[in-house]
Amino acid sequence: MALEDVAMDVAYVDVKYTSKGDSLFDAIKVAHGDKELLSENVETYLLSKDCTHKTIEMIRRDLLKFSTRFIFAEDATELEVRAWANQSMRCAAPTFHIDF
Repeated sequence: MALEDVAMDVAYVDVKYTSKGDSLFDAIKVAHGDKELLSENVETYLLSKDCTHKTIEMIRRDLLKFSTRFIFAEDATELEVRAWANQSMRCAAPTFHIDF
């Protein structure tokens, strides 16, 4: 099957260079529609929004960060998303230092 060949090629590169063991299994599941990549849905979602260009770009940036952390929809559990959001907010918050 052509989809499995592509999945195996992608998984081989992933395993060879990043040493992730489940990538072939995951790639085949995506090819057969059993798993869903979050990054594949970003543009479709953005097309459904009625916002300014700047707002769309900000949403795109945030969704791409999110889909980098949560590759598959099933990875985004409530607990993991809360932890990611808290960490993201801590990193983005400006820090102030006041000397008295």
